[in-house]
Amino acid sequence: RGAWQVAPQTVQQIQYCALARDARHEGSEAVVRTRSCRARDKMTSCLPEKGHDEGGASSSSTIEELLLSFSELATQYDISAMKGNVYTGAPLPKNEALRLKALEAYDVSEDNEYLDNLTETCRHVFNVPIALVSLVYGDRQFFHSRCGLGARESPRETSFCAWTLLPENPKVLLVEDASSQEQFKDNPLVLGPPYIRFYAGAPLVEPKTGLRLGSICCIDYKPRTMEASKLLYLRRLADLVVQHLSLRKDKEFYRLRAHRVENENLLWKMAVDSFAEGLVVMEVCDGPRKARPSEGEDGSDSLALVIILANHGFLCMTGFGQDEVHNSELKRFLADDAEHYHQQLVDALLSMKSGKYQCELRTKAGETFWVELNCSPLQDTRHKRTQVRHDG
Repeated sequence: RGAWQVAPQTVQQIQYCALARDARHEGSEAVVRTRSCRARDKMTSCLPEKGHDEGGASSSSTIEELLLSFSELATQYDISAMKGNVYTGAPLPKNEALRLKALEAYDVSEDNEYLDNLTETCRHVFNVPIALVSLVYGDRQFFHSRCGLGARESPRETSFCAWTLLPENPKVLLVEDASSQEQFKDNPLVLGPPYIRFYAGAPLVEPKTGLRLGSICCIDYKPRTMEASKLLYLRRLADLVVQHLSLRKDKEFYRLRAHRVENENLLWKMAVDSFAEGLVVMEVCDGPRKARPSEGEDGSDSLALVIILANHGFLCMTGFGQDEVHNSELKRFLADDAEHYHQQLVDALLSMKSGKYQCELRTKAGETFWVELNCSPLQDTRHKRTQVRHDG
């Protein structure tokens, strides 16, 4: 369905190549004509189907159904663009505060290859010198993708795109000759460079909220018109821009959430490490040398307590490093004759009971010392795993 973005010149080149190839190999005028039609039909089969466009308009829509109507806007807004001798441009939409808040969630970088491809496509499809993707902010509009224009931004009061933010239902703004239209004839961009005469812009509409972010537009230095089918194409280009911006927003949301979780984990680790007492979190696993207990058996003697977290206090007590402790069995740190302490902890864990226990540990140097363990079972409901925390 994206083939309608291809410039008309490209379609002609494809047809010409088909003609030249078939004339060279087939030598038959009838075959040449047939193959050329096939090339054309293959391209047009990818054009938008007759029916309804994603924005709600059908491919048989009239110009009046698609276009922004200033007479309708006049019932809701003061659409006189001149206030005294000052050109003020489009009024602010009634939902401006919500619109600006929605804009803050979008990450639009200066260099965006995808948007640049869309504006290049827009310029060639509509055969205009300028195509832009602009987002309208508080007092400025920024051109986040531009083709045929050097400026990166302009004041909001001179913005044509700002008018697309106003209609209750999204409509395309079509200005056939800006120099003769009341709302634009005094615009500095019409009276001076780039001397805009023709403008067609489709609003960028946020799908869930209906808020307008800006527009994708094509601009010409001379007056012209545009048929309804081309206006529909412009609306579809606007849909593609919004889809791309939404994907970038979602990606940025998950990136920020992951960054926040990482920071929270770091803060928790710093808090845990601040305790002078040793603290470890252990997970119940099947013993490495014993099979899983058969059904109906208790199986507690085949379970092992594996340390998945140890704070700085525990490392100082035992003299081991973090790499030596992480994912190691608790038995490694128990005194040689302390096997029964391990079984007590496993039994307590299986019964999900908290309690205090005395246990003899040994350091990396081989020395032993007694500690009191405060045991608190933890249940990981997502993965159905049982963990135990010990404060010693």
